[in-house]
Amino acid sequence: MKTRIFILVIGIFIVLSLTNCTTIRPGEVGLKQRYGVLKPGTVTGGLKILGPFSSKVIKINTRIIEYKTTIHLPTKDGLEITAEVSLFYHVKPESARDYYLKFGEDYDNGVVISALNSGARESSILYNAKDLIVIREELEKAISDKIKTHIVSFGYAVDNFLIMDLTLPAEIAQAIKNKVTAEQVALQTVIDIERKKKELVFDIEKQRVENTYNIEKQLQTADFAIEKQKKEAERMQIEAEAIKKAQQTINESLTDKMLKYKSLEISKNLVTSPNSKLIITDGKSVGIHNDIGDIK
Repeated sequence: MKTRIFILVIGIFIVLSLTNCTTIRPGEVGLKQRYGVLKPGTVTGGLKILGPFSSKVIKINTRIIEYKTTIHLPTKDGLEITAEVSLFYHVKPESARDYYLKFGEDYDNGVVISALNSGARESSILYNAKDLIVIREELEKAISDKIKTHIVSFGYAVDNFLIMDLTLPAEIAQAIKNKVTAEQVALQTVIDIERKKKELVFDIEKQRVENTYNIEKQLQTADFAIEKQKKEAERMQIEAEAIKKAQQTINESLTDKMLKYKSLEISKNLVTSPNSKLIITDGKSVGIHNDIGDIK
């Protein structure tokens, strides 16, 4: 009988123990509370068995939370832009106890939202509306730093902050569009000028090459003509020299005896000729006339 009672007590104790257990999942930390008093430190992953009726584990979510919203940002020049933003944050595991003491178990993200709104306004008011498009990354960093400063003491950590889209006032958007158009026109004008400049340089160089070629061609033609005339002059000089030498040879060969011999040979031919003729001679040379009537 006593054994049965003992077994029953043990069984009841086991059942009560199993009904007062909990599991700490990844991305959570537990805070152990006993008789209403929060114990120091945190409880990490796994199955935790608690004492019956006296212990409790409070789970705090430490996973990254994404918060998306649309905010209106004032600017230095008195305008207002609309921004779609996304904030990634989480509760720091080592700060879970302080977080719970300040906000409780089911606290929403009111502190984070307030920090986001105030940090964004404090950052955007330093810039003109037209500049925010260009310095988006700089603005993201400034807002992220402001949020971190505001929420770090509450046990939060900022993982990332992104500006998804910026909507400028219509007049600013049109002014930027006009500026971009003007810059594109100016750039195209510069490109056209450079292209025409290159074309002009090319044409000048082409003309220079053609002129140089024509001059070289004319010089070659002139050189050829000069060389031809020079050759012709040399040929004529050589020919004159040959004639001169030939004449000199002839003159040197015409001696008195040769002339007398040639005269006698001519006289012989005249004597034997059947034509009527008159021969006048001084004994040294012969003068011949075919027609007697020519002699006066």
